[in-house]
Amino acid sequence: MDYYAIDFETANASLTSACSIGIVGVKNGVIKLEEYYLINPEEEFCEQNILIHHIKESDVRDALTFKEVWEKIKEYFIDTYVFAHNSYFDISVLKACLDKYKIEKPNFHFGCTVRIAQKIWKENLPNVKLSTISRYLNLNHKHHNALSDAYVCAEIIILAERMNSVSTHIELYEALGLSFGVLNKDRFFNTCNKYTSKIKAKIENKALKEKVIVISGKPKNLTRKALIEKLLINGAYVDKLINRRTDYFVELDNCVKDIKDKALKMKTESHLEIIDEAKLLSLLEIKC
Repeated sequence: MDYYAIDFETANASLTSACSIGIVGVKNGVIKLEEYYLINPEEEFCEQNILIHHIKESDVRDALTFKEVWEKIKEYFIDTYVFAHNSYFDISVLKACLDKYKIEKPNFHFGCTVRIAQKIWKENLPNVKLSTISRYLNLNHKHHNALSDAYVCAEIIILAERMNSVSTHIELYEALGLSFGVLNKDRFFNTCNKYTSKIKAKIENKALKEKVIVISGKPKNLTRKALIEKLLINGAYVDKLINRRTDYFVELDNCVKDIKDKALKMKTESHLEIIDEAKLLSLLEIKC
């Protein structure tokens, strides 16, 4: 498959309580795979969630656990692209369930059909809920059925590709100025806007692609906004907090001491590298 669209439903407010998953696989703009699994979350069901998706504890009593379902679906998440509507939630559920059963995380990129819809139909729709979009596109949709939700996600991507005259989901994300999220054993970073509204440029310098960068202080050679725009154009993720997924901490003039101290500590525990403005500009191929 070129990519997969997924949707989770949960038994309660906990991300570890997945009780169903729908998976749709797309190849060359055509849906080729549809799979649906009820999941026994081995957790209690909350009435509010039952009212949303109508799955009850009795429905999943004899269903497979996530660990057992994962054995059937794990190949769909290896070195691939996965989409969901509000993907941060669904990928967070996946991550939480993998952690719950101590399963090693696969490596894949993920995209969000909420962001795609916002880019394309912002002026046409009152909101970008799946139910609203499915009515607008005249799609047969059963809201909060995991397979039906995943199906609508796939249809959004297929139509968006046609509307933007592109042939792949990767070209679509590039055309819309979006950057894919990442999940693997080392990092989890959300999909985001790659460009500001004034910037439309292809990534030519790959040195910072998918690197997580935290900057502190005031730059000398560019405004802070311009520097962040340069980083986004080059495919980097600009974060506010230092953690184990941070690749570079950039120390600028008037750097916040607490942030620098956190960087120095994290440097001894992870792959984080502390650099100055000159080094960052050299990575960006900008001459001082």
